Formats: sequence, C-alpha cells, structure tokens
Amino acid sequence: MPSLIRNAQPTDLNAIVQVHIKAWRETYLGIMADEILDHLNVEGRRRYWENALKDNRMIFVAEVDGQVVGFATCGPNREALKDYDAEVYAIYLLAAYHGMGLGKGLWKSCIKVLKAAGFKQVIVWVLKDNPSKQFYIKSGGAVEAEVPISLGKYSYAHEAYGMPL
Repeated sequence: MPSLIRNAQPTDLNAIVQVHIKAWRETYLGIMADEILDHLNVEGRRRYWENALKDNRMIFVAEVDGQVVGFATCGPNREALKDYDAEVYAIYLLAAYHGMGLGKGLWKSCIKVLKAAGFKQVIVWVLKDNPSKQFYIKSGGAVEAEVPISLGKYSYAHEAYGMPL
C-alpha cells in the first residue's frame, strides 16, 4: 500500500471535503451530538476549502494508493495565546488509516513548513474528550488553555496544546 504526504492542490478539493466530513463523523462519534454530525454540510465545507486552497495556505494531504485519506493545515496563530505564533489548524485522517504513520507525517510536514517560515512556537486546539489528543502530548505538547467552544446549542471543552518548534 504505497502512501505519501504531499502539498495539497486545487484538484484535491473534493477529496479533502469528503475526508473532512467523514473524519469528523468518525472522530467525534460519541463525543459530539449526533445532530451536529448528521448535519455536516458538503457545500459549506467546499466553500471553506476552495478559499483555503486559493489562498495557498499551508495544506498537506496524505495519500494511500493514490486516494486522499487525510489532510493537515497550518499557519499563523489565529488566537492571542501567550507566545505561540503558529497554529496547526487541523489534522484529520480516516479511521481505517490510523496507525500507519500518516498522522505523524502530516504533523511533521506542518512543523517543517512552520519552522521554515520562521515561526517559533505552535499551538493546536483539540476537543478535551478527543482521545487523539494523546498524539499531541506524545509530540511534546502541554495544555496551555481550556475554553468552551459552542457548536449550535451544544458546548464542548476545547484544549490548546502548545510546544516549541
């Protein structure tokens, strides 16, 4: 099963949208309300990713046998949180491809491009109940903040893991 991590291209739009929705449903099943997961909107995600790919943001995809199965995106920190100047906005990987090193490859791609751009410290936000947060702890991350995040009528604890680059 040949796999690779590469820069995302505009032609990856549909695959990224599909992975984003499916990975959310897999990742947050039992963590988020079914109502939220059932109403994920393909068109809303498509508009978001069209703009992200046009803006030439730092976006990577994980491919297995030529199929996009995950993605990561990063850039300047969107929140004023201590001295963290960079942020990994998202890493999502379809559940069937966990444990293959693809998540680590996506993470390393983000870290490499952030370092090359001169950033010094990175933050990543994770739902507190997401078991995947262990990945960030093993990568050297420490909880720097916890804030509620509202999604419709629901509220969830959101943790920020920070680390030097």
